[in-house]
Amino acid sequence: MFQKIFAILSIIALLSDCGAVYASQLPDLGSEFRAELSVADELLIGEHMHRELRSSGMYCKDPLVQEYVRYLGNRLTPHMPTPYDHIRPRFFALEDRTINAFAFFGAHVAINTGLIEITESENEIAGVLAHELAHVAQQHLVRMVVENKRMLPMALAGSIAAVVLAGPEMIIPVLAGHMQHMVNFTRQNEQEADRIGMQILAKAKFDPHGLPMALERLSDKLRYEAKIPEYLRSHPLFESRISDTRHRADMLPATRKTDSPMYNLIKARILVANTHNLQQLIHDLSSQIKSARHANELATKYAYAYALLQLGKNAEALKAIYALVNKHPNNLIVQMTAADIEASNHKYKEAQMRLEQQLELHADSESLQLQYIDLLIKTSQVPHAINTLENLKAEHQPDIFYYSLRRQAEGLRNNKVGVHEANAELLFLAGNYPKAIAELQIALQESTIDLSIQHRINTRITAITDLQTRLDNV
Repeated sequence: MFQKIFAILSIIALLSDCGAVYASQLPDLGSEFRAELSVADELLIGEHMHRELRSSGMYCKDPLVQEYVRYLGNRLTPHMPTPYDHIRPRFFALEDRTINAFAFFGAHVAINTGLIEITESENEIAGVLAHELAHVAQQHLVRMVVENKRMLPMALAGSIAAVVLAGPEMIIPVLAGHMQHMVNFTRQNEQEADRIGMQILAKAKFDPHGLPMALERLSDKLRYEAKIPEYLRSHPLFESRISDTRHRADMLPATRKTDSPMYNLIKARILVANTHNLQQLIHDLSSQIKSARHANELATKYAYAYALLQLGKNAEALKAIYALVNKHPNNLIVQMTAADIEASNHKYKEAQMRLEQQLELHADSESLQLQYIDLLIKTSQVPHAINTLENLKAEHQPDIFYYSLRRQAEGLRNNKVGVHEANAELLFLAGNYPKAIAELQIALQESTIDLSIQHRINTRITAITDLQTRLDNV
């Protein structure tokens, strides 16, 4: 299954060290390329790769981090020259301490939490995302597919065919865990992405110096650590790159944008999630608070409360977060975490009131709505939870967080069909189409099912089956 997809991706992986392709030699991505891979097929492959990443275990499980990455990406997107009609890039975070970010088919952009953690300003994260958007805008990945296909010798084609025929399980790990190794961009690609990326930054009112600052940070990691950061393996930091980008940034309109209220708190959450020793981290944060040795007081105190929560010290976490909530009544992350800690201390009424107050201020926050639904489920307010889930589905594309809560809610109201449907969507989002169909077929066997639900499920089975067929025929 998907043999041609895997063959294309294997070609990219095996030929990723090819020599530079200069802009004047880049092929026109018109009929020649699209005869090989249409925009629709590219999007199809990209969506499948995205699902494979979800199933790999690398997908960041913190809805707040995912919402923050989307927030930054969506601020940049309107200012990119797009090669696609009616397609918005999709941004997401991977739970990985390695320092990396990458773009792939279908305008998908991923960033590792490890890269976010080492930054010192929001402009640096925006700089990296803008650079990846520029790769998307210039279609560097698909250009390499075209160029490499021309140079592909028959012997290599035979080798790839042998790998594919041996079974897709040999290639799936590449998709799921090491997709960043598939493209090593050339110097010309990087210069082009740097130039366009900084233009995107400036137009989005970020500091264009964010990109050279991020590159300097990566250069420092390269200087003081034996292991080369993953980002530099696929995005070479050639000798003049930092000075070139700094010079270009100086020529763009000066913008000194301060960090959003979310930035340092998201970094604090990532710090806690990535630590191997919570006890030691709590000790270190406590020492910083007592001595007032911290770069950002709110972030340090927040990280302390959040770390206590993750360690299960709920009473201490409540005391720590209550020291912040009155000073920051409109800070979404502080208030959401306070509600989370209150619920952990069985203060469900207080947590619900707090979340409902925040919903009045931040009605468009998907992560806030998800947390509210989770609380409703925990307190057995199932009809309210179902109604809120329906409203959320109408406003945002359902994801793994949504369907995990949906499954719980349907289970609490003993709706076996609803549980199977939610399970099917979770399997679909992980790229396991046969098991998704099997779940839906089990749902059809329930005696309580009515004709309208039968029609809905059969329609979904047909859609997933058609998707499998399209992937097979790419």
